Amino acid sequence: MPQFILRRFADDATGKVGSFDKTTRRFSYVGVRTAAQGADCNKDSLGDETVERLLGREVETPAAAVVKKLVEGQSPTELQQDEVVALRRLMVVQLARGTRQRRVNTSMTRSSADLIELVAWNLTSVAI
Repeated sequence: MPQFILRRFADDATGKVGSFDKTTRRFSYVGVRTAAQGADCNKDSLGDETVERLLGREVETPAAAVVKKLVEGQSPTELQQDEVVALRRLMVVQLARGTRQRRVNTSMTRSSADLIELVAWNLTSVAI
């Protein structure tokens, strides 16, 4: 989950969000960065964060600017086409990166390089 979204749910006084660990079945409050990172969920099969950096730059950063406008009161009907596309990309990526989908992706045989190329091509070539 992008940090800019988690911040909207953080406690104003502490800056922390509630987190439930399904393994230990314990609830706690954690910082936004900790919640966003999870348990190595941002690392790809190469063991680094190549995909995470790409998604941050190409999907999350543009969408964060649009979400900020909406939170500040701009009407969704006033958004430009590229802003609507930015929000749609974010939604699609979040759906594709959920826990259940991550399990499916782990069992796939495509290499990380192929996935990065596919995501980059889709982000630059296809208007959603």
